[in-house]
Amino acid sequence: MSITLNSKLNEITGFKKLQKSISLSIYDNPVLESINSFDSISSVKQNILILRNSKLRSLIGLNILRTARNIEISNHDSLSTLDVLNNLANTEGDLIINKNKFLKKWNICKNLIHVSGGLELRESQLDTLIGFENLAYCKKLFVADLNIKHLNSFNKLENAEVISVRNRKNLLTIKGFDNLKFATSISITNNDSL
Repeated sequence: MSITLNSKLNEITGFKKLQKSISLSIYDNPVLESINSFDSISSVKQNILILRNSKLRSLIGLNILRTARNIEISNHDSLSTLDVLNNLANTEGDLIINKNKFLKKWNICKNLIHVSGGLELRESQLDTLIGFENLAYCKKLFVADLNIKHLNSFNKLENAEVISVRNRKNLLTIKGFDNLKFATSISITNNDSL
């Protein structure tokens, strides 16, 4: 399913009973303000890409989804609220949430256990990093340029090849990673307040 390049589309509220899709792409809809949809999708075989919807303020849905290959929610100039992916258990590739400049609140990824590729959480106004309480494995974990003061997440993470934490803004403490057993590379750099 592709919802792209619609110059006057300002909301998506349908598709409430759609259960499966090969892919889901929603990008470059310049006046799209809200997505409250896709409540019944349990599986997406390939990618979920929600990108460059400059007026998007609210994204709610996809909370039945259990698995997908790659998921990216990035480059939204107005997005302030995310309530998605709370039943997601694994991704076969990457999960990226990046460059959502005004994202301040989210309810996300409470049941995520396994990310086969990278988990990237970058560049937002998010001041509290909640979610990911059950994550046990991800190949690469990047946390960068958020507004958080305390990184208390990832306490069930046991295995990650690469962990990188870079937060020039406000990070004061790192108290997570209590169960980490294996990591090839851990980089905690450029944290001016840590």
